[in-house]
Amino acid sequence: KDVLHYARTSNGTIFITNNGDMVYSIKKTDKGKDSVARHIRESLKENTLSGIQGDEPAMTKIHYLRGDTPDGWIKNISTYDIVHLRDLYKGIDVQVQLNGNNMEKVFFVHPGGDPSSIKIALAGVKETKINLHGELELETDAGLLHLTKPLAYQNVNGKKNVDVSYELTENGYGFKVGAYDKEQ
Repeated sequence: KDVLHYARTSNGTIFITNNGDMVYSIKKTDKGKDSVARHIRESLKENTLSGIQGDEPAMTKIHYLRGDTPDGWIKNISTYDIVHLRDLYKGIDVQVQLNGNNMEKVFFVHPGGDPSSIKIALAGVKETKINLHGELELETDAGLLHLTKPLAYQNVNGKKNVDVSYELTENGYGFKVGAYDKEQ
């Protein structure tokens, strides 16, 4: 009931709930057989989410045909290539999209937004650390997962890279962002 959007990948399913949580249901293979999926939840702490919206409609339509009669069937459900979480934090939106089998979260920090307010709590993770490559490593029941090193840039008179790295919090992570033009 709480799921608004989901995407299937070769490694499992990603769900976005009505409060903006992202739940990863990851397949774990034991002795050549798929076993029960393991779940990891990213909760956006202290958020001010004002809405979740599918953007860039895809050509694919989904149909759920349950039961013997059309009374219980749900047909022509729209699908989207991008999901936007609006006003996630004051002055910050996030765009969620699949890139191959990886999910990307792209945070848009508008003038007045503070990237240090982005705090993501993790559940279903035994240990979290930042490796030598700047990736976030999550030790889970499904094995070790890597979140790629974050990238940040600003489009002011051309694209300029901004220093950014993961920052571990008590039960999750956020971002440490270098100098940038806060008026842009």
